[in-house]
Amino acid sequence: MELKELIHQFESIEKRLQEILAERNDLRRQLTVAQEDREQLRLHVKQQAEQIKKLQKKQDSLQNNFQKQFNIAKLVNSMSADAKETAELKKRIETYIQDIDKCIAYLSQS
Repeated sequence: MELKELIHQFESIEKRLQEILAERNDLRRQLTVAQEDREQLRLHVKQQAEQIKKLQKKQDSLQNNFQKQFNIAKLVNSMSADAKETAELKKRIETYIQDIDKCIAYLSQS
């Protein structure tokens, strides 16, 4: 009877050990998946950071261009010349500004 009891305990321990090993293998698979997900997220964050930098540079460029346009308009308004020459100069500068805006819009689409 004692031998049967020992065999039963041994089988119970062996079964529990197999369950623990199966659980360990499952946890290892889950860890691998989590590590792969983390790496993908890390790459995504890196790409987002690069895109943010590009957009910030683009925004700075557009702000600089706007400031230049504003300064040109102020310059035209402050020039002392007769009304006809000022109107022609202002019209030409506005045309240049519109052309520049079109170029910027075209380049920003690329």
